[in-house]
Amino acid sequence: MRRVTRTAPAEPATPDHAPQRAERLFRQWATLREQAAQIDNRVKALRADLLDLAAHHGDEDAKGHMTITLDQPYEGDRTYSGFVREKRVSMTVNEERARTLARSKGPDVEKRVFRHEVIEVLDQDELYALQQEDVLTTDELDSLIDTTITYALKGI
Repeated sequence: MRRVTRTAPAEPATPDHAPQRAERLFRQWATLREQAAQIDNRVKALRADLLDLAAHHGDEDAKGHMTITLDQPYEGDRTYSGFVREKRVSMTVNEERARTLARSKGPDVEKRVFRHEVIEVLDQDELYALQQEDVLTTDELDSLIDTTITYALKGI
């Protein structure tokens, strides 16, 4: 038995006004998508400009953050007194250089640094093969499958 989850439409269209309502709502949806893309591009450009301004004109603290304080606070969904170009550092070990170093120290070191792990994974093809071999019934196989239905809205 399959488990099915469905997402219901927000509001059913009334038959007498459905075509006009569909056209009006679709035009609004398409327009807002275009505007959202334009806004997203503008936000990205502003972010790049602000980061550049902070890098060249901000006050640097001990952590490497660069802060610009506004002359007048901005009052919106919250109050902003300025902005900061926050330095974030992520470090990763270069696997190729680590292997070279470990090999240079000998096979015992390399085995310690690069160990083999066994990972257990579900082999879905084997489930279907077992069903074909009558080890699993169709009902048993179906009971393992979760189905989720969602709906995409695409312009055509």
